[in-house]
Amino acid sequence: MNKIIEVKKQVDQFSDSDFVAKWDEFVRNSSEGSLWHSSSFLKCIASNFGYSLYPLYKEKEGEIVAALPLFSVPGLLGKSSKLISIPVSSWCGVISDSEPLEVEIIEEARNLASQIETDYIEYRQIRALGGNHAQKSTYVTFLYDLTEGSESIWNSMNRKTRGSIRKAEKSNLKVNIAECPLEDFYNLYVLRLRDLGSPAYPYDLFASLKTAFGNDVLVTSVTKEDTLVSACFSIKYKDTLHALLAGVDKRYLSLNPYSLMYWKLIEFACSNSLKWFDFGRSRIGTGSYNFKKNWGFPSTTLHYQYDLMKAREIPNLESGTTITKLFRLIWRMLPLGLVKWLGPKLRKYIVA
Repeated sequence: MNKIIEVKKQVDQFSDSDFVAKWDEFVRNSSEGSLWHSSSFLKCIASNFGYSLYPLYKEKEGEIVAALPLFSVPGLLGKSSKLISIPVSSWCGVISDSEPLEVEIIEEARNLASQIETDYIEYRQIRALGGNHAQKSTYVTFLYDLTEGSESIWNSMNRKTRGSIRKAEKSNLKVNIAECPLEDFYNLYVLRLRDLGSPAYPYDLFASLKTAFGNDVLVTSVTKEDTLVSACFSIKYKDTLHALLAGVDKRYLSLNPYSLMYWKLIEFACSNSLKWFDFGRSRIGTGSYNFKKNWGFPSTTLHYQYDLMKAREIPNLESGTTITKLFRLIWRMLPLGLVKWLGPKLRKYIVA
């Protein structure tokens, strides 16, 4: 019987180059390993938000066979804390070679939560965990299979979406893949988030991701004449193009810049032999969800599962609460300079 070496949970493991190489090899070779499991992405999140990162893992004969990254996220004003497998993105749950390994690493996560006295553990899963976990499934992600090629994808899209792309082209919008200055993208992204009533991630997060992933980062622009009207920050990882975050000048929304931009990114992914296009997560019933659904792409339910420690119930961070509605209303009224300064400071505590 193979001996399983005990789970490790040192915060500073990612400073060890040998460990990083083993971790990334496991993530790349696992069908469940994602961009968000990669050491580069995890380190960027930890360093830019000041989170403690606990890369839980198991080994067999010197090789990693199960992994679960957890971030310790503080509550606002230091009143509470939680362990979350990925605080700022779609999913990043347990990767394991077997169900028994999954059970063991979850038990280690509970032990860690008890030691640091956290309120709860949140596992952001694309594949639901077994066992008895509290759960909410208010988000879906849109992953599209590109193997049939762009022509087949075009023909499979509904007429409304094809029409919106043609309208953007007729409006003389131009798309440039990977040629948008990061500062220009960020300004548009912050502006769009302000209009939606939500704080933006810090500029340094995007800069560090661009440094970490190099040419696999695509900052795409949509322009009308010399005016930037939309932009998207994407990362290639393994066989997938992840369209992570985007911004748009609302004055040009009627020209459908998003539709043209995403279509050109899909064409780019197909021409570069990528197999999947990640359209990103959306909360069911929102405008973002309806926009993506209209493309005809299948959605996949995300399973946000919880082990309640000191907390008695699943946290309610939905946008429909009275407090959240009031916050969004006030945020939309703030001047852009204040939003740029204050937003990244608050974003550390917002993990919905």
